Amino acid sequence: PRLDSSAASDVYKRQASGSAVPSPVLGIAIARFGQRGVQSAVALDWVAARFSDPDPATREAAAYYVSRIPLQSWTRLLPAAQEALVNAAPDDPAAMYLALGIGVGGLTDDEPLLVEVMERSVDWRIRVNAALGLGRPTPTPGTRAALLRALDDPSPRVRVAAATALSVARELPPSDLQALVERMGADPGLTGPEDPDHDPSGAWQVPATLAAAVARAGRMGVVVQWMDRWVGGPPAPRMAGANALGLAPDPLATDQLVELVDDEDPAAAGAAMRALARRWLVLARRGEDPSAALGWFSRGVNSGSFAVVSPAASALASEPFLSLGAADTLLGWLADEHHGS
Repeated sequence: PRLDSSAASDVYKRQASGSAVPSPVLGIAIARFGQRGVQSAVALDWVAARFSDPDPATREAAAYYVSRIPLQSWTRLLPAAQEALVNAAPDDPAAMYLALGIGVGGLTDDEPLLVEVMERSVDWRIRVNAALGLGRPTPTPGTRAALLRALDDPSPRVRVAAATALSVARELPPSDLQALVERMGADPGLTGPEDPDHDPSGAWQVPATLAAAVARAGRMGVVVQWMDRWVGGPPAPRMAGANALGLAPDPLATDQLVELVDDEDPAAAGAAMRALARRWLVLARRGEDPSAALGWFSRGVNSGSFAVVSPAASALASEPFLSLGAADTLLGWLADEHHGS
């Protein structure tokens, strides 16, 4: 159907006239219209009235709306959504969408409710969305303790969601930081491929996600040690570590990334170069001399690894590097590629 106001009005009128538009279908249609900026007071009233509908599918469809539309577009529904989440059963799928919609708003007043939902719900999907909501825009002192507890959740998805929420923390008190450091280095099954208790199914994702917060808080050495345990293993953990090192305030993190660009694993080397490119943007804003960065990116272009060449070439194709002769480096690389093909 046409996704404009007249089409939306037709859908609402059909429902009001008793025509056969199943409520769950109508709820999804209203959300789809809303995602495209087509909304009305009629639609919002319909959604609010069905947060507590006796039909589970209808409740879920109404809750789906608030999970897909920015909070500023449905602010007047917030009290009804909060009440519905308070009263939702621990396994009600509607709570999954309500928690996501309310959590995206990042309102401090909603934190106790999201903590309660995360800890009482039996559906891992609800717990995941509540955990993610507790990290927006950054975890507060009131939510960090709950997120740290969620790192021991039975579901690996919830553990990763809790780690994701914690990873955006801009400031961590020493006790919380130490808890993350211990999680990266001491958990059974999370230490690396050589550990006899290692779980190859993806348990590395929790410490890999926490690495960003640990590096940002100045504990770069912890991240480097954790990455070293994965040498010879799958590339994803060391790629995540490289990304974390790009956030570290310690200037030595740059040296670690430059060294990693020469790694035998092209995926890890490429991640390091991408981290260097992002790191340079920060250094440039501080007025750093670009000479050293010119060397990183020039070496990257000539590395022969596309995973490294691509971010390095993108960085060189901008100022101040073009003024420093980077164009010659890029043209030389293109000529070599042409002759090689």
